[in-house]
Amino acid sequence: MGTVECGTHGKVRPAFVCCHLVETLRDRVARGLLWSRDGDGNVNAYCDLCDQMLQQAGGEWTDEVEAQAKITMICETCFRTVERVNGSGS
Repeated sequence: MGTVECGTHGKVRPAFVCCHLVETLRDRVARGLLWSRDGDGNVNAYCDLCDQMLQQAGGEWTDEVEAQAKITMICETCFRTVERVNGSGS
């Protein structure tokens, strides 16, 4: 996937984040942050709570973990805001 259209930032690379990190965009509350880039160069990120659920599931993204994480696409610039709130990034 090349770019997505963000109402705030225009055309930007996508980032895929859990619903809790989307909440961080709204309320500016740090929830922990684990992230990496996938094979296409897109950000994939989740919070500490989702990491706990993932570890309890043996490190596998089961249907139950995915249902609770509710992965959502945002733009990478919005993700950078999540990163800053969590004390990392620029």
